[in-house]
Amino acid sequence: MKFAKVVSRLAERCGISEQEALDVFYKSLTYNYLSNLKGNLHNMGVDYIVDEILLEMNARNEADGFLQL
Repeated sequence: MKFAKVVSRLAERCGISEQEALDVFYKSLTYNYLSNLKGNLHNMGVDYIVDEILLEMNARNEADGFLQL
């Protein structure tokens, strides 16, 4: 599987360590879908998968901000 490439690219795009990126990746719904072969994500490229994780993170951050109001 391409998990290592996803984690490395996620770290690069977010400006975080690979350890932090690994934590983000393993806690994401995207990882769950990938590991259970749901949604055909396993057929997508690394950049597409990283974009999905970033979208998920943004949605989660927006929801957290909304709930804090």
